[in-house]
Amino acid sequence: MGFWDIFKQKYSAPSEFKQKDNVPTEFDQKDIAPLEFNEDELLFYRQLQTKLKLAKIYGKLSYNVLSDKTISFTLDRVGQIGRVKIRGKNKRIQILSKARGHNVNVLWFDVSGVADMITLIDKWIEYAKS
Repeated sequence: MGFWDIFKQKYSAPSEFKQKDNVPTEFDQKDIAPLEFNEDELLFYRQLQTKLKLAKIYGKLSYNVLSDKTISFTLDRVGQIGRVKIRGKNKRIQILSKARGHNVNVLWFDVSGVADMITLIDKWIEYAKS
């Protein structure tokens, strides 16, 4: 018996914790509040989900929190749809728009609060549809 066989035997999860065939490996996170979001970020996230649903844009909405607390949102089959920076003094939102060919225009807007960002979600919807 080799080193890795002994290691797996000693440190493997008990059988009751191992993946079962009838349990999905992924779960739908649409109703789970992201733990690292503050109240304003959570409000923006839920409004984004609602507006995507109303626009009949389906797919997995993913996010990535960057080191400066900017949140980058992506959709399946679309890619990145925008970024927001809600924490701190300088609140900003990134708006993407299609240009000629495969080029994308990237614009950043300084806003006063999350309410202004929520009104700009419609620009994200336009980009996702194009």
